[in-house]
Amino acid sequence: KKKEKKYICRSRRRKTRTCLVSWARRGVKETELTVGHEERTGQDREGKPGTSVRLLREALQKLNYNVRDLGMAEGLANEVPADATLVIIAGPGKAFMEAEEKALVKYLRKGGKVMLLLDPDPGLTMAGLLGPMGLKYTPVMLAHDRAHVRATYTPADRHFLITNRFSSHASVSSLSQNSSRLSLVLLGAGRLDEVPPVDAQGTKPSVQSTVHGMPDTWPDEDGDHAFTAGKEKRGAYELGAVSTVKVEGGKGDKAQGQLLVLTDSDVATDQVLRQVVGAGAYVMDAVKWLGGDEEIMGAPASEEDIRLVHSRKEDQVRFYLTTLAIPATALGGVAAGGPSPNAT
Repeated sequence: KKKEKKYICRSRRRKTRTCLVSWARRGVKETELTVGHEERTGQDREGKPGTSVRLLREALQKLNYNVRDLGMAEGLANEVPADATLVIIAGPGKAFMEAEEKALVKYLRKGGKVMLLLDPDPGLTMAGLLGPMGLKYTPVMLAHDRAHVRATYTPADRHFLITNRFSSHASVSSLSQNSSRLSLVLLGAGRLDEVPPVDAQGTKPSVQSTVHGMPDTWPDEDGDHAFTAGKEKRGAYELGAVSTVKVEGGKGDKAQGQLLVLTDSDVATDQVLRQVVGAGAYVMDAVKWLGGDEEIMGAPASEEDIRLVHSRKEDQVRFYLTTLAIPATALGGVAAGGPSPNAT
């Protein structure tokens, strides 16, 4: 039976407000989180607080998803379970086997949904998955002189990118509609490019960039946190994209495989979700788009809105991002290419 669920949203500007969100409860959906490749899990990495994706798992459960592990033991090298609504690959540190990537492509071509969150540090390209879907990932750390977050107050902060440039795609609807007050922080991102599909069979995928880097970003090829003229090139590099492919013989817009890619997995970690409202908006809209729940999309009014979905139990994390205080005018100055002392 269909049931309605009511969310109470809190805002700093308004003491209380009621947001009525109604959608059909289609039963429990199955979400697969890949394991066996040093992905982010419910446990912190190397004892570093806030580096797990525990809050993401809790959010999925509250959106009526049953979260399961998917790896070699669960048959990933052969096929993705037929009942899987969504597969999430969160920051892998080791390469996938060729058979695993082929199984994921096969799953997408049958109408599956995949969220892929990458990091440049491991040097992985995931070419076996991205190539057939018309995308290429270059695992070189991007940097920016001004559009970054001050965390250590050293040149290394130039790798902590910030952007408020988004497309109109449904997976980033909250961010694009509220770009004057919401931004996305990436604590180490690589470069994403659209390319002709590699070894593609059947229907050709359709690619759309969703998260754009700020102008004057550059790939820090030598890792010195400084721009090297003649060797490194400035530009507005793509940080996120989606690729969709029609299911052969399928009918309607829903009969398509959907791949969502972001070049930094830190966005989905506990520390960033707790501190950056834009990160919560991105992750939730991405999950809702992939899961077919676009009707419940909407930007949170403040950090309190995110906490309706996320746990309050881990407030001990001492990680401060000044992004929450960044004025839209500062970002606008960077986008226009002019000097902006408040941009960091």
